[in-house]
Amino acid sequence: MIAVTGQIGSGKSTLCGILRDAGETCFSCDAINKELLTQKNYLEGLKHLFPDVFDGDFFCKEKLRNLIYENENERQKLNKYSHSRIKYELLRMIDECDKQRVFVEVPLLNQTDFTVLFDEIWVVVANEKMRTRRLMIRDHSTMEFIQRQIASQHETTEYSVRVEIIQNNGDMEELRNKVNELLKKI
Repeated sequence: MIAVTGQIGSGKSTLCGILRDAGETCFSCDAINKELLTQKNYLEGLKHLFPDVFDGDFFCKEKLRNLIYENENERQKLNKYSHSRIKYELLRMIDECDKQRVFVEVPLLNQTDFTVLFDEIWVVVANEKMRTRRLMIRDHSTMEFIQRQIASQHETTEYSVRVEIIQNNGDMEELRNKVNELLKKI
């Protein structure tokens, strides 16, 4: 199993899209979290931990996002709650999968206990200017908020398993070529 990780705006999802186009099986921890956010019991747990991010029974993702990027303790509290549930769902999905090789997109792998799951880790990196530009296009956020997001995230390239570092400061074709070369190696 291979993890695809990196900081926000580095291009993890784009890389996983290229893998899917090449016929590879990819799971996304972000997609799992999005699905969890539709489940009543998961939302009840969030409401217990973060009552201020709810308007009645309505969950306001924007409020939670702002809270965790402004307060490290709140982000840690969210991670403690969400990571175990995401990991459980991920393992269930992998167990049901009949593929020999599976890729998993894990934002900021170094901030989870998921590393033990992987035989290899692909770290997608991009310079801050490129990441900022991508986030402005993708999220339509303010420059101040994007800078807080970027400043709050630290990814390592040092793991106990094989690591491939994928520079992603170019265009889609350049990234596709890098991914295809890596696929030939495994």
